[in-house]
Amino acid sequence: MKRIIYFVLLFFALFCNAQVGVGTTSTSATLDIICRDSAPNAKVLEVNNSATTPVELITALNNGNIGINNNAPETSALLELKSSNQAILLTRVANTSVITTPVNGMILYDISSNCVKAYENNAWSNCLNN
Repeated sequence: MKRIIYFVLLFFALFCNAQVGVGTTSTSATLDIICRDSAPNAKVLEVNNSATTPVELITALNNGNIGINNNAPETSALLELKSSNQAILLTRVANTSVITTPVNGMILYDISSNCVKAYENNAWSNCLNN
């Protein structure tokens, strides 16, 4: 009997495919959130911490703007990070050759050169210094 129960549970675990829709009845992804407000700055997603007085950690707006520690990201910025005591940490790679298909606009920290480099005009820049 235990084998049958295990088999049935295994079958359902392998073949069940659940989707959740918020604001929609026809989902197109595992989690599909549709904003019913057409205003560009309407919140689509808000993620808060579990503090007694919750702090908004992530905000996604209807126009695609994302705010991290910022509940009202600038409209001209796709991504806005906000902190008074932390910095952004760039991707660190051994050297630029490990990026197999670079794209203009990429920026990274090159460990072998100990500096920040950018990919522009289809080539990696020299170290970005003063």
